[in-house]
Amino acid sequence: KTEPPPVAQYSETVSQYQIYDSYVKDYEISLLGDYNDRKKKILNFDDSTCNPLEQDAKIGKDALHTKNMERSLKVLERLANQNAQDDVFQDFKYWEDASDQYREGEGSLLPLWRFSTERTKRKQVTAICWNPRYSDLFAVAYGSYDFMRQGSGMVCCFTLKNTYPEYLFATESGVMSLDFHPQHPSLLAVGCYDGSVMVYNVSNGSVKPIYSSSVKTGKHKDTVWQVHWQSESMGKELNFYSISSDGCVANWSMSKNELKMELVMQLKLVNRIKDEPEEFNLGGLASGCCFDFNQSLVHLFIVGTEE
Repeated sequence: KTEPPPVAQYSETVSQYQIYDSYVKDYEISLLGDYNDRKKKILNFDDSTCNPLEQDAKIGKDALHTKNMERSLKVLERLANQNAQDDVFQDFKYWEDASDQYREGEGSLLPLWRFSTERTKRKQVTAICWNPRYSDLFAVAYGSYDFMRQGSGMVCCFTLKNTYPEYLFATESGVMSLDFHPQHPSLLAVGCYDGSVMVYNVSNGSVKPIYSSSVKTGKHKDTVWQVHWQSESMGKELNFYSISSDGCVANWSMSKNELKMELVMQLKLVNRIKDEPEEFNLGGLASGCCFDFNQSLVHLFIVGTEE
């Protein structure tokens, strides 16, 4: 048996001014340490090299607007939420309804969190997708199913550790579909009501898409109802598929400078009436609504249409 480590109780009351002064002091010490390290490496330097604290003062930086402070505040916010919602987190881990054992084949559901923002009011949730790597992170698409009243859209990435969105992206058209890349969990493909598709990198801190379709490079003519990433091993360039009401299934490849569109197939309508004269057989395309790829045969997929 090992002896338990010594335990001591400690408590202290601090104000926000003391916390701020402590962070500023630590920030100045870290800057001076970096400056001294650079000074040792550079043997010949002129008088233009100035103290890093003076440089930060010139460009308007302070301890409250640094990456380290942002990261620390995010951790502190999550800790505060966990303490404030301790009963919810306990139910998430351990809750069981004792009455379930008396109801054969039935169970109970316990609502835990409610995720919403002021900016998504009057918008409808059109798609949800879990992140393949981070089990607490998921993306929500906001658009509208009222096709006579269309407006802007939005994508919010929520985590179970915080009911406020970690990432938020605004779009000109309503978002109707989205999908995370299975091997690159920071890449998020988005399909919109106006037929455009976009790719966001949720980890680079930018609110603009890294790739976006256009009339020049190609786009759908109607609503994109579903997008699906292809496995990285199937090709050199990252690519994903989309299906739209315009009756087309397209493949999108992420090249160096643009998003290239390749038409995979058109969903042509089939005449079911055998005795129908050919002159009355009007050709057309079926409105694609959804598709799914086979897990074993990645080139095999099924399509669902309005017809």
